[in-house]
Amino acid sequence: MSISIQSWWKSLAPPGATSMHQSAGGVGMDTSVIDTHAHWFPEGWVRLVEKEGAHCGA
Repeated sequence: MSISIQSWWKSLAPPGATSMHQSAGGVGMDTSVIDTHAHWFPEGWVRLVEKEGAHCGA
């Protein structure tokens, strides 16, 4: 099964988005959107950064 890029973008639209538009900067939505997302890191990765990250400025 294949999906067009337009269909894929539309599937990401928040509830209430009325349309999609194409511009020089790419595809956008005709609504205000606040991006509220989170990043999750495995505990082992966090511990590794705590232990060995200082020499890299982390």
